[in-house]
Amino acid sequence: MITPHQNIRRRTNGSIDIDFYREQGLVERRAVMAAFFKGARKVAKPLIAVAVAVTAVYLAPATNGAPRNDVAAANIYAAIPAR
Repeated sequence: MITPHQNIRRRTNGSIDIDFYREQGLVERRAVMAAFFKGARKVAKPLIAVAVAVTAVYLAPATNGAPRNDVAAANIYAAIPAR
């Protein structure tokens, strides 16, 4: 079976130009990562907004004046200085 001709970049001494291929790989990797995080940012913004809203509702004091009885909320309220 005959292998198709491959255009391999070589240095003047005949060795393969590894630095060229390394740089090419870094550029391609950078482009893929930038595209990934650009897409992830579109998904993350609404998720962060939902997480903030849920946390605010969870930590809000009861409307009937009943004290909160869970330890996590009590610790958070204890860390907030009194007005």
